[in-house]
Parts: sequence; C-alpha cells; structure tokens
Amino acid sequence: WWCDALRGVARHARGDHARAAEAFDRALAAMPADQRCAWTDLALWLDLGPERDAYRRLPCGPVRDAWERRFWLVAQPLWMLPANDLRHELLARRVMATVHSRSANPYSMTWGDDLTEIEVRYGWPTAWSARPG
Repeated sequence: WWCDALRGVARHARGDHARAAEAFDRALAAMPADQRCAWTDLALWLDLGPERDAYRRLPCGPVRDAWERRFWLVAQPLWMLPANDLRHELLARRVMATVHSRSANPYSMTWGDDLTEIEVRYGWPTAWSARPG
C-alpha cells in the first residue's frame, strides 16, 4: 500500500487526478483498518463546533465512511476534474507527514503529533533558508 500511496502523491503533484485517485484508493484499500481510519480522518480540516464534535464521535466504519463521502462530494473544488483533487491533497499531506516523521527536520526537534498536524492542516514546507550569524 505504501508504494501506491507514493504513486498517488507523484500523480497528484503532476496533476494526473484520475490516476492519483486510483493509486490512493488502492493504498487505502490495502492498508490496515486503523491506519486507514487515521489517514481519512477529516477532523483537522473541519471548523471547531458541533459538526466537528459530531464527526469525532463517529466510529470508523460504514457510517463514518458515508459521512466522508458526502463531505468530499460537497467539498470538491473543481467539478471539471475527473477526480477530487482536494481529497488527494489530504492524502498527499498524510504521505508527506509520514515521510518527514522518519527523517531529520530543520527545526532541530523530534517529530510529534504537533508537526504532523501542521503538515496536514497547512501542507509541507517546500523550502528553507539560513542566514549567516
């Protein structure tokens, strides 16, 4: 499933939306259920309030899956695309957070849930710079 997740990121970055959807769907279908539940979790993208609280109370399974399908249907930004690029963005951020969690980072700190949340909410950094002391 990991190879399919990486293919999904690459195809998403290229703008190949249909093939990114296929790759991410294969990855989600093959990954362990608890990890799939974590990767599809939308709580970080929902506004604080009763809707987010209600979503968080949903257990993983068919009811939550149906809620998420409705969310993606309504949240799709560009209907002219053959697949939901916003959904792919969330999954690409999950992949990149996993990659970054296993590597050194420029913050000189151990990777934790806080850095994962930043990447899932806002995306991964694309550049760093340093200034002379």
